[in-house]
Amino acid sequence: MVEWRRCMSTSGSRAGIPEVPRQILDAARDGLLVTFIGAGVSRLAGCPSWSEFARGSADLLFKMGVLSFGQRETLSRYKPRQALSMALAEMDKKGLSRDEVLDPFKTPRRRTSAHVAIRALNAACITTNYDLCLEDSPLPEQVLIATQSSSATETIVSDYREEDLYDVSLRRGRVMHIHGAVIEAGSTVISVSDYRNRYRPDGNLRELLKGVFSGPSSVLFVGYGLEEEEILEPLWNALQADGGSVRELKHAMLYPLRPEEKCVEAHLVAYYRSLGVDLVPYQIEERGYEQLEVVLDDWAGRIGPVSRPKLTVAQLELIDKVTRSTP
Repeated sequence: MVEWRRCMSTSGSRAGIPEVPRQILDAARDGLLVTFIGAGVSRLAGCPSWSEFARGSADLLFKMGVLSFGQRETLSRYKPRQALSMALAEMDKKGLSRDEVLDPFKTPRRRTSAHVAIRALNAACITTNYDLCLEDSPLPEQVLIATQSSSATETIVSDYREEDLYDVSLRRGRVMHIHGAVIEAGSTVISVSDYRNRYRPDGNLRELLKGVFSGPSSVLFVGYGLEEEEILEPLWNALQADGGSVRELKHAMLYPLRPEEKCVEAHLVAYYRSLGVDLVPYQIEERGYEQLEVVLDDWAGRIGPVSRPKLTVAQLELIDKVTRSTP
């Protein structure tokens, strides 16, 4: 059995751990919680950050002779997505598979309690990560008891192709990789054109996101910070194009607050509030990014035991129809 560290509910042990937002606890109890997992979580397991991925890809392609020294240096001046787009274009010219640059996501250097704790939240899971760390993390004993599951190594099914992106797959026991996964390099969303295609107005992903964010679900973002904002930019653009005005703070984001960001914390809170997201900062000045493991261990013990499996949109519509037709 995998050890699951949970912080005790005392004032001393909860230092630096923010309270779970009420809307997140309520959504968990109602079976309406969706977790949205970003690169900050997998970075704890040794996977590269978004900018490290771009730099590492350029360095690899330079060593392979795909990029010249000048091209590599030029790419370093661009944002990660732009740099990766140009690097992939050079690979395409030489007929190389993007498998070459995805290697850092295939063999994480260590398991983390963060991935186990995310599973312990007992919620539907969407991720923009390419790695399979969530699928490889066994369920902790506490959640096995709460959910009456029979195996700590219960198989998690991955959805990573565009045709998989339907609400029917958004339930406990599945991980939806909306940007693809290393299991199939061709499914990964990396370049600007990849993003443009995946987030197109008539695409499956746009319909999925519209249902998740405009419906009754509450989303908890984990593993996103200043460095990962570029990954979420297409998501915010799509939601603003499809959604309209924000009426309530249904969603929340655990945000790693760097010391230099304290002076702009109020502005960050206001920005995410305009998107309907309640920003929940946690300080990383002392422990660094590993503080996320401490926070998630604590939150898993508070959310997991009360969380119910996610209902699909079809199930919710059926419940609503029956309720309305009942005298």
